[in-house]
Amino acid sequence: MDSVAGLDRVRVRELPLHVRFMAGESTGSYVTRLAGRNGLEVQQLLDEVGQGSTRAVAPHLTELYLNRPAAERLAALASRPLEVMRRALASLGAAYLLDDGDGTPAWSFPWAVRDGYLVRACGLCAAAAASVSRPG
Repeated sequence: MDSVAGLDRVRVRELPLHVRFMAGESTGSYVTRLAGRNGLEVQQLLDEVGQGSTRAVAPHLTELYLNRPAAERLAALASRPLEVMRRALASLGAAYLLDDGDGTPAWSFPWAVRDGYLVRACGLCAAAAASVSRPG
C-alpha cells in the first residue's frame, strides 16, 4: 500500500478482504474490523487513510473522525462508494467530518466525542467487554 505522507491525492489500492457493515456501527469499529480482516494493525490501516492527530484507540472508547479526503481513501481501501460508507457509518456524515484544511487526508480519535454522538455497541463487542470487566 502507498504511504499517505506527501501522497494526499495518490490512489490507494483496495484491500484484498472486505467486511460487511453492522447496523449502527461506528467508523472506529468498522476500521478496526477491516484492519483485522486484512491482517493489519489498526494503526497500519489508519496510516493509509491519512495523517492522524492521535494514536489509534479502542473503538469503544471514542469515535474515529475523518476529513473528506481521508473518507475517500477509506472508501477506496474498502472498495465501497463513499455515499454507501456515509449511509452506513454515521460519523462520515457532513456534520461530523473534520475540516479539510489543506486537503491532506486526516483522521482523529479524540478523547471527547463531538456533539455527544453515541453509537450502540454490537452484541459481540458488548459480550466480550462484559466477560473481561466482570470481577472475579
